[in-house]
Amino acid sequence: MKNSEYDKRVFYSESKVAATYDNFRYKGQSGAYVNNRELATTISLLPSDGTILDVPTGTGRLLKRLNRNNFHRVGGDYSEAMLNQIDEKGISKTRLDAFNTPFENEMFDVVVSLRFLFHYSDINIFFKEVYRILKPGGIFICQTYRWSPLAWDIPVPFMVGGKIHIHSDNKMQKLFCKTGLKVIEQKSIFLFSPFFYKYLPFIIVKALDVFERIVPDKLKVDAYWKSVKEN
Repeated sequence: MKNSEYDKRVFYSESKVAATYDNFRYKGQSGAYVNNRELATTISLLPSDGTILDVPTGTGRLLKRLNRNNFHRVGGDYSEAMLNQIDEKGISKTRLDAFNTPFENEMFDVVVSLRFLFHYSDINIFFKEVYRILKPGGIFICQTYRWSPLAWDIPVPFMVGGKIHIHSDNKMQKLFCKTGLKVIEQKSIFLFSPFFYKYLPFIIVKALDVFERIVPDKLKVDAYWKSVKEN
């Protein structure tokens, strides 16, 4: 089966997929390294406190890392099976369509979206929705890929949830501007798809980490964007 033939919402709503997601992505020392890099990069872009929406939240891995005394944490996801993986007190959970959320206007200080935009070719509506629910001066943090082998519609020997869509830096800059969001910071990590880091010996992963520091950002795979809703 070609990867574009997977129904993403059905895939991530499967109980088995949700229950094994963290292990599938981040198991072992190398997988844990990837998870920590992704979360640390995201957290470094966050303000110190506020009401935060993580959408789609998945298993809630980001919200679980945040200090409950600093943030009012809300996780939104289409997959009820994913939301069921979150059992930590203090995290509000909402089943939703990320493109048409149930929230009121200007409700959140921060919106974060990880591992989501590359699942869709058209993300304009999502950006408009983020703008609607962000408070003036609110922060939007999201993640894109600059390249991935899954951008080609080829059969893969395992289920990974669908074809990856590439959103170039130039396209993203234009989309932020058109939406009324101003990019104030960008960080880039990983020399190739972080999914494959999990299968490498940890000594190789650490060596890649050293090499990554001298590689220009434009050659790295994973781009993290921090933007602000202009008043």
